[in-house]
Amino acid sequence: MNDENYQQIFDTRLRSDSKSKAKWLTQQNGGYTATGIGGAITGRGFKIGIIDDPIKNREEAGSINYRNKIWDWWKSTFYTRQDGQGAIIVIMTRWHMDDLVGRLLKKQEEDKTSGITNYDEWEVIRFPAIAEQDEKYRKEGEALWQGKFHLDILKTIKNSLGIYEWAALYQQNPITSEAQEFKENWFKTITREELSRLETRNFLTIDTAVSQKDTANYTGIVKNYVDRENKWNISAYRARLSPTQLIDTIFTLYSKDRYEKIGIEKTIYSMALKPFLDEEMRKRNIFLPIVELLHKEQQKEIRIRGLIPRYESGSIFHIKGECKDLEEELITFPKGIYDDILDSEAYQLQIAERPDEIIQSQSMRYEPMSEYEGNVNEFLKPIVDPQELGKW
Repeated sequence: MNDENYQQIFDTRLRSDSKSKAKWLTQQNGGYTATGIGGAITGRGFKIGIIDDPIKNREEAGSINYRNKIWDWWKSTFYTRQDGQGAIIVIMTRWHMDDLVGRLLKKQEEDKTSGITNYDEWEVIRFPAIAEQDEKYRKEGEALWQGKFHLDILKTIKNSLGIYEWAALYQQNPITSEAQEFKENWFKTITREELSRLETRNFLTIDTAVSQKDTANYTGIVKNYVDRENKWNISAYRARLSPTQLIDTIFTLYSKDRYEKIGIEKTIYSMALKPFLDEEMRKRNIFLPIVELLHKEQQKEIRIRGLIPRYESGSIFHIKGECKDLEEELITFPKGIYDDILDSEAYQLQIAERPDEIIQSQSMRYEPMSEYEGNVNEFLKPIVDPQELGKW
């Protein structure tokens, strides 16, 4: 603003008594104040608010605590300093789907879908280094600045950086089709009507957060109907549930599909659910086939990647209209906002079994040793594999 070229074009001048780099005023009493993320701007309002690079690298982007810190500062400090009608500009590298921009766009979409009329509408300005589709001034696959970074240079950079750094730094998108570990063309569907004609064994897995707080993870629920060809037919969703709601949900699901096994991660089950679930089973006189699942000290991402061979081979089908949240998690893994359903689906690898060869036996019945084994006869089918009785 003190530069001669600037002053030949604009009339705005700085006040002589307020020229510091972090805070200055103009002769017309306009002003500028700068602070870091988390810094105090109490008492200051703005007509134009600019956030520039709130996340500086992948390490910060990968920290849920740091992303929450930025989001909390946005809501409690920055956003509330708007002075009437104004504008907000966010400039940043998209390292993660759950970054500040990701959360703002997600909030916009949720508000729009739910019919809310007053919500923030964002305009996204994005210039990928290599065009991902035909644009006004270039075709798909063409470089953004051919004279400086021609296509061969960009391809060399992409090869050197790897797909994740390339997608974030050069394409401004933390997820690209090339970066997806679960390919969309792997998703096969089956209708409920088609499923009803199959003989299946049914398994339920639950990855529970046991909380209703907005900031808590969701509980991921996966229903798996395994047919005689050992193909999985999946129905899945996520919800924020209190322990009481979760227990009611388990009984409701069980009453509908009579799952042979209900898998719950061992630590959560032992610490938070087991005493209450045991009591509720005694009250209802319904004893659920709970299986304690073990993560075997494997990282969640490694467990989830265990699903890739099944998807790639075409042996997992999504029940039509019942896997929207699951497919979103699959497409954005491992950089997505949520992975609760995916984690639950990965646990199916521990319990899901194909239907065994059956032997007709109308007379086989089993008397439970105690009330804790439940009313087994009620749930046994007229046609039973004798080997299966040992499990009861």
